[in-house]
Amino acid sequence: MIELAVAKDLGLKLGAPVDVGGGGKKAVMGNMLSDSPFSLVGLKDFSQPLFLALPLDDLAKTSGHEFAGILGTDFISEFVVEIDYLSKTITLHDKMTYQYHGAGQSFRVTFNSAGWPLIQATVIDRERSPIEGKFVLDRLRGSTDPEQAVR
Repeated sequence: MIELAVAKDLGLKLGAPVDVGGGGKKAVMGNMLSDSPFSLVGLKDFSQPLFLALPLDDLAKTSGHEFAGILGTDFISEFVVEIDYLSKTITLHDKMTYQYHGAGQSFRVTFNSAGWPLIQATVIDRERSPIEGKFVLDRLRGSTDPEQAVR
């Protein structure tokens, strides 16, 4: 998905208008896109279509971050995604050839039907029985401590 103003600035072909609801109180008007693929520098032969252009300014205000778009499950699932919260970078690796050799931990991320990233984990509290389950990954706003990077 791409921010509607960015799509217009890039001269993308706006298709039929669409009324999109989400987590907010009101729906927003956007446009379907046609013939609008995107690619990434350094990823030879990679291309995916952009399907939707929406105004993301309310989301940007709420989150405190500006966006030009949102990369969804269809994009993320094509790669092993390395997230470095301290340097604010994402590194994409070929999922067929990637082998982890670092000092940290590696774990499989899946996505629920709403597109939220999930991990299978066990929460251990010395005073209670362990709790096993699937947990949503979410960055703690403003945290620079790697131990607090996800909750």
